[in-house]
Amino acid sequence: KKFQYIEQITTIMNRTQLKSRVLGAYRTLIKARKETFKNDKYMLRETLNIIRMEFRQRSQEENPQTIETLVNEAHEAAQMIKLEILQGMRENVEDEKFHAVMPETTVMANIDSTVSVGDIDDKLIKQLERKHKREERKAKRKQQNTEEQL
Repeated sequence: KKFQYIEQITTIMNRTQLKSRVLGAYRTLIKARKETFKNDKYMLRETLNIIRMEFRQRSQEENPQTIETLVNEAHEAAQMIKLEILQGMRENVEDEKFHAVMPETTVMANIDSTVSVGDIDDKLIKQLERKHKREERKAKRKQQNTEEQL
């Protein structure tokens, strides 16, 4: 009888951990879509609908191995959304020219890439360069302050 009780508790704990991982994967996907499509209301709405639909369709899944596989796929999808999607946006409604919008995570992930993207989002690249210089100066000042304290 004691063994059955321990087994039931273990099963409940495993389900709770699995549920926590599923919710974490859901939140990761939601956050990835927000970062990638932050200025595009249509894509924000559509990706949210797709994520909700996919999770609802699989909400009755009972097999822990299948659920774990789905959780891993959700995390991979979030990474793909954050790092591999390049969105083109029009500057003006009348303008037929598009400019590429690359979130900082995409730029940082591809900074060592040999692919030339032309002058895609020069503003973002300049911002990143300025940010990098500020961080270098801040680190240098911190090091100097530490040396002065010694």
